[in-house]
Amino acid sequence: MPNPVSTLRITSVIENSGKVSCRAVYLRVGRTEDTHVKSSTAIKVPIDLITGRLCEKGYFPNWHSINYHPDTKVEFAGREIPEFNKCIEYIIKTPQSIPFCRSVGWDLIIDENEEIQFIEWNGDHNDIKFTEATQGPCFADMGWEKLWRVEV
Repeated sequence: MPNPVSTLRITSVIENSGKVSCRAVYLRVGRTEDTHVKSSTAIKVPIDLITGRLCEKGYFPNWHSINYHPDTKVEFAGREIPEFNKCIEYIIKTPQSIPFCRSVGWDLIIDENEEIQFIEWNGDHNDIKFTEATQGPCFADMGWEKLWRVEV
């Protein structure tokens, strides 16, 4: 994109054993008129967690799908994230410093020198609904279905 920088959203978990694993990845691509990637307008493109390749379809916020970016006309299929394995390694090492948050959505960019730049992490509202719908089930082994809300 010529204007807003595209970001990778990588969702990690700290498993019950203490091991960190990445469960889902997608690319958030802004629109030409945006100054930054916005949830209200961004196209989300799932990424294969093993290969780092973009899936064939991206999704608008209303869940309609498209095979190419509507502004640049660049097709998603056949594209691969540079330094993808390096991004996954970065995420696997980092959550150890924030053990109180077991599911994190990490936003990264790969800069023009193919270096990883950390943008932010989200421990709440990390958009697992998108990854579950397009790549899931991503968390079936975590036992979250056994959790319940305690009213105070």
